Amino acid sequence: HSAGVMCLSWNTHNKSCLASGSADKSMKLWDIPKTACTSTFGLHKDKVQACEWNPVEAPILLSGGYDQKCACIDVRDAKSVRHYKVDGEVHSVSWNPANAAIFAASTDKGMISFFDVRKAGSATKPLFTIGAHDAEVGSISFNAKYNHLLASCSEDQTVKLWDLQSKPVCLDKKEMQIGQIFTMKFNPEDPDILAAAGSQGTVAIWDIASSTSVAQKYGSSKPQGRRRSSKK
Repeated sequence: HSAGVMCLSWNTHNKSCLASGSADKSMKLWDIPKTACTSTFGLHKDKVQACEWNPVEAPILLSGGYDQKCACIDVRDAKSVRHYKVDGEVHSVSWNPANAAIFAASTDKGMISFFDVRKAGSATKPLFTIGAHDAEVGSISFNAKYNHLLASCSEDQTVKLWDLQSKPVCLDKKEMQIGQIFTMKFNPEDPDILAAAGSQGTVAIWDIASSTSVAQKYGSSKPQGRRRSSKK
């Protein structure tokens, strides 16, 4: 790239393939064993902030940019790209592991929009949008264990848990005591565990199994008191 690299995503179906997005507005695919760029895509008109390979369909790549759009492309065909308009600069994108045709995108306006890539034309409008936070949503993460659970974090210093089974509902909210929160992720090996980090240079851990609302919705899967929110 000719400017800063802002996002990376490994292809879980092809472990030698890495995607990168850049402030130079381009997306690139890399063959790691050959240390070579195999493809370059101009999918956005501004910085590319987020990217993620589809968890089921190996050649499908999702990206989000400062041009207030998400792009979904089958990398085998450059003409296959579809764009999805959102309300602001895209900060994070995530595929739903329970339904790999659905993705979510968060923006600097505090919103999270959800799209179905099977819909075309005018139907590429969001399925629905959540006014999730009072500041930009820096990261979103679907939970691999609870099919309808999404976490979001924000510069408003909170992490929120959303149940999306029918009408979106905020199940729980936690001030992590680490300042503005820029990034957050569920542990793929133990999806009850969420890590968040932010402006104070610390990492906070939240065991969402300790949440009464999560236990009531999905059932408690761990002994009470096993692990609580903590800072590292």
